Amino acid sequence: VAALTLGIVGIIFGYFLLAGQGFRLGMSLILAYWIPGFIMAIGLYGNHWGLIMAYAAVQGRLPIDAWLVFIASLTWIVAYDTMYAMVDREDDLKIGIKSTAILFGRYDRLMIGLLQMLMLLLLAWTGVMAGLGRLYFAVLAIAAGLFVYQQWLIRGRERQACFRAFLNNNWFGIVVFVGIALDYLAR
Repeated sequence: VAALTLGIVGIIFGYFLLAGQGFRLGMSLILAYWIPGFIMAIGLYGNHWGLIMAYAAVQGRLPIDAWLVFIASLTWIVAYDTMYAMVDREDDLKIGIKSTAILFGRYDRLMIGLLQMLMLLLLAWTGVMAGLGRLYFAVLAIAAGLFVYQQWLIRGRERQACFRAFLNNNWFGIVVFVGIALDYLAR
């Protein structure tokens, strides 16, 4: 019954989502030793594939704003995963895990900042394309403030502070969601 409501594009991406989840379950630990986190974000963190599937199910196509949100999701995953990897950098070096914190080296904060700026730009572009209003963009500015706070937390690369910055991403997600919801409710 669910397959009938998704449409063909939704069904195709549903299979990709299921395949990604199976891949995540079977290979995540092994791949942690061979593939840096940004590659893992594409295949192993399956949540962003769900948003592509939702777009396909609702619209029967994949417009550019779907791909913008998808790429924004990937950039966010790599940014917060790198913060988390900064917590374990010393241990990862000892046992040979290839994380983005190790890949980026001393440029880890810069790369996180660039990824965060790219995500904000993609969310703003998507907001313009979706016709979202001032309320959304005001809340997006608050979300940008959370990214600034995260940069402040990771400034010394201390384990606990990097972990707090990683956890702060929950608030970022909530703030963006509230911005979208409030903008739609205000119409």
